[in-house]
Amino acid sequence: MTPHGSSHPWRYTSQCVCKSFQALLLSFNQGSRLLLDDVHGIFLDKGSSSCTQEKGLEFCRKLHALMLCNDLDSTSFLGEHLIYRFATFGCLFEANIALCRVAEPSVYAWQDMLSFYIRNGQNGRALCLYKKMENEGSYINKFIFAGALKACGALGTIVNGKEIHRKLIKSGCDYDPFVISVLIDMYIRCDYLDEARNVFDVYIFASIHDKVVWSTMISGYAQSGQANTVLDLYRRMRGQGIVPNVVTFTGLLTACSHSGLLKEGEILFDEMCVVYGLVPSVEHYTCMIDLFGRAGCFDKVKAFSRKTLLNYQYPLYIRNTCL
Repeated sequence: MTPHGSSHPWRYTSQCVCKSFQALLLSFNQGSRLLLDDVHGIFLDKGSSSCTQEKGLEFCRKLHALMLCNDLDSTSFLGEHLIYRFATFGCLFEANIALCRVAEPSVYAWQDMLSFYIRNGQNGRALCLYKKMENEGSYINKFIFAGALKACGALGTIVNGKEIHRKLIKSGCDYDPFVISVLIDMYIRCDYLDEARNVFDVYIFASIHDKVVWSTMISGYAQSGQANTVLDLYRRMRGQGIVPNVVTFTGLLTACSHSGLLKEGEILFDEMCVVYGLVPSVEHYTCMIDLFGRAGCFDKVKAFSRKTLLNYQYPLYIRNTCL
């Protein structure tokens, strides 16, 4: 916690009146040395975070230069604020420099840096950052574990994924629904469906029920074309009183589409809309149009297309299937 009571110090805002950056720069150019409170005030100024990306990035770079000259970027609050700002602007190289300069980064700084790497498709760097945390003995929370697992899934590095799985068990995070769903997804992406099912079965045996975990497992089997297993899991899910979500039905309809299960697909689509009151997304309509097209039901394809095109701006590939 910071002196202001915020668990995320670089996101704290205040109504206090701060010195403007221009005044601070003028003071520095006249030979004055920057103080911690001067830069602290700039970061707390709401105006500094509401400018455009171009001006905001220029602001961060100039302020970082001033902080370097005055050796202020190693402090936790200011350094981590810079990390978050640079990463938000997509400047991950500069964000990493700011992270390296912080003497003792908090878990939130590591967590944000990792998530920004993954968001920008730099999964290799995300995994290296996780390993650096391990080597330095930093505290790793469930979100960092999940981020590292996502990176492993995207890269297909099953060896690293299994290693993180072992660390998860030691940390006690292996029964957290959020982490379990990411772990199952990692094994699925690495084409280790049996391992994913083992994790799922252990989780279910512990009588912990979460729709996201079930939906992730259903989606994995759907991608591998195992429609019967998908439908069996769905029946078990409903039998245990777990309410499915839109992701569940995406997996179900995908399985029906790939296996040509026309009747089952129509029943499931009606269940989603009528029984559970869920609004179909583009993915659901795509599955149904594909299902009707594979079965040669072109009248239904046209009828479905007319209905759905009124509500969604469909991608070109869906429009082409409707011709």
